Amino acid sequence: MGKIQRLIGQTLIYGLGTMIPRLLNFVILTPYYTRIFKPDEYGIITELYAYIIVLQVLLTYGMETGYFRFSRDEKRKGLIYSIVQTSVLFTSVLFIIVTFLLGKSIANVLGYENKVILIFAVGLIVSMDAFSAIPFAKLRMEGKAMKFAIIKIINVVITLILVFGFLSFFPAYCLKNTNSILCALYVPEYKVEYVFIANIVASFFVLIMLFNEIYESELRFDIKIFTELLKFSLPVLIAGIGGSLTDAMDRILLKHLIKDGSDAMYQLGIYGANIKLSVIMMLFVQMFRYAAEPFYFENMYDKNAKNLYADVMKVFVFIGMLIFLFVLLNLNVFKLFIGRNYYEGLKIVPVVMMSYLFIGIQNNASIWYKITKKTMVGAYITAIGAILTIVFNYMLVPKFGYYGAAVTRLLTFGLMAAITIYLGNKKYFIPYRWSGIFLAITLSILFFILFSSLKLNESRFWFIYANSIVILYVFIIITFDKQLRKEAFKLSRYGRYKDQK
Repeated sequence: MGKIQRLIGQTLIYGLGTMIPRLLNFVILTPYYTRIFKPDEYGIITELYAYIIVLQVLLTYGMETGYFRFSRDEKRKGLIYSIVQTSVLFTSVLFIIVTFLLGKSIANVLGYENKVILIFAVGLIVSMDAFSAIPFAKLRMEGKAMKFAIIKIINVVITLILVFGFLSFFPAYCLKNTNSILCALYVPEYKVEYVFIANIVASFFVLIMLFNEIYESELRFDIKIFTELLKFSLPVLIAGIGGSLTDAMDRILLKHLIKDGSDAMYQLGIYGANIKLSVIMMLFVQMFRYAAEPFYFENMYDKNAKNLYADVMKVFVFIGMLIFLFVLLNLNVFKLFIGRNYYEGLKIVPVVMMSYLFIGIQNNASIWYKITKKTMVGAYITAIGAILTIVFNYMLVPKFGYYGAAVTRLLTFGLMAAITIYLGNKKYFIPYRWSGIFLAITLSILFFILFSSLKLNESRFWFIYANSIVILYVFIIITFDKQLRKEAFKLSRYGRYKDQK
């Protein structure tokens, strides 16, 4: 089987564990939340999950990538896993203790004085998810994509069941059974809180399902090996924190930068709901990264590695822009997944989708500094990204509200991708297929502009027009890109490509 064909196969399997849970969230929970929660209530959920994104990166501190890199040594593979797991367990438990000790103070700082339970819930979720990250990395390293996928799916199914139970079943049940013991324990005021409680229970069940992987890890620690791991992983941590801050900072800063404070949580809710409409692009980027990271390291010594990486980037952009075009031309369908009260934010969807594409481009381009062990470069790039995020948000959000936050994402991730590729060209040149990449991006954007300016979405035949354009995009790309045409029909010839540098 060709290498890219195998990568795409792994991507699809990881997609079961990444795309299906997120799609279930998008298809079921997003419509549900945006209909039972007011925008300001949904704003709370949006903000706290933004903090969770950053804290999860902090608590794994680059050890996933460190494990991938150092477990290539078969003699130390088991020892590396035990050391990584032990260190993450220690820091996760420590974080829970700190959260419970300082929970009230943290709640006061964030403006949730009467909702301290939310801070405790965030602490538990982040700690359990951080600890489970290493067993999940082990599954990825061993190629157990199906088990990875099944556990991820079960996790979200448990969350769905509990959310509907807490927010719909129990309120209805307790109206009819006021003397029930269950109803004595149920707190009707805990509307937003029950979303996080459901997450806690689901994360706990994940740990149970990963029991074998956790049990295989002994509580072992070697300061010399840990220092070696930490030396490699710390730049990855800095890069990860910078990246997660860049991704989540808009939702963290938004309520503080809106001029009208009373409108802040409302705008945050609108913004958070419409970001969800970019879920397909986000999921594609994420599941591609899950499959590509171990794939890149596996092929780092291949004589055609650079051409391999270049073709992977082109295939990524082609599929990414196909998703961009498909979602935006069919927005009449996708917008039904959020409540009507949130429709005013639809204008940010194209901007956010392009920002996610740039995240994916930057992820793929970053392989050069991981392979050459210059991971500190990634830290510098993401630090720049974090600074740009803050600067652009302060410039644009007070004037344009949540639309300014969306544009900030696009500018920041676009510049980060450009910097990564520029530096890579100097240090580890990869012959990216720029003609094919620019064709895919330009064509899809032009088609979207044409569709919007002609107001074809208002036509009674909009669905036919929209998907005919999508098919035309695919036809043009494959027709005019000879190498892509080759890959589409004969991916297995991959190993025979000659160095084109």
